[in-house]
Amino acid sequence: TEVIDDNLNPKFATTFVVEYRFEEIQNLKFSCYDADNKKHIDDVSKQEMIGEMECTLAEIVTAGQRYERKLRYKGEPRGNISIIAEEIEDTKFEVTLQLSGSKLDKKDFFGKSDPYFEISKAQEGGSFTLVYRSQPIMKTLNPKWPSFRISAQKLCSGDWERTLRFSVWDWDSDGSHDFIGEGTASLRDITPERGGQVSHIELINQDLKKKNASFFSLGLGL
Repeated sequence: TEVIDDNLNPKFATTFVVEYRFEEIQNLKFSCYDADNKKHIDDVSKQEMIGEMECTLAEIVTAGQRYERKLRYKGEPRGNISIIAEEIEDTKFEVTLQLSGSKLDKKDFFGKSDPYFEISKAQEGGSFTLVYRSQPIMKTLNPKWPSFRISAQKLCSGDWERTLRFSVWDWDSDGSHDFIGEGTASLRDITPERGGQVSHIELINQDLKKKNASFFSLGLGL
């Protein structure tokens, strides 16, 4: 996965596909590390082990959407791991998105923010799964993030009508990121080629009970 700095409750955006063969026992091991040596980030022998968990792929599949177990190191519990799994369809097309913000809420002491955004897709039961996280743009209330490509399968499970949640945060170096606001739309809503008419999404912070900003997004299905 990606590395999430200074966070004891990380939500990873990295996803991967595993072929499920129900007639076989497919053993899996999930290992979690504290990335102490950033110069050798791909060498786990140079990182500090947090904990591991072993299971079978069948256990994850039969658990439903969420599978939770304890991480252990030398027999001692070291926190929990949650795995979200869903069956995927053979969806080939990709989407290019470019997002920008306007008049975002001020979160930093000197009157600016360091905003980044996350996109999550709705699951059955009302929960959301993180599918993409941008890099922050420093010291601005009107960010324009670089465009990026993402498969429709990862973004919305190939479902043009599935609700997507767009959340914007103010990045802090100590990991205590400040929530700015969020809004929702489907891929169809933001894609003019599919009849979408949504050119911007109002960001709402429910804790403050106020509208924070206009969040503009453009989408194109390829």
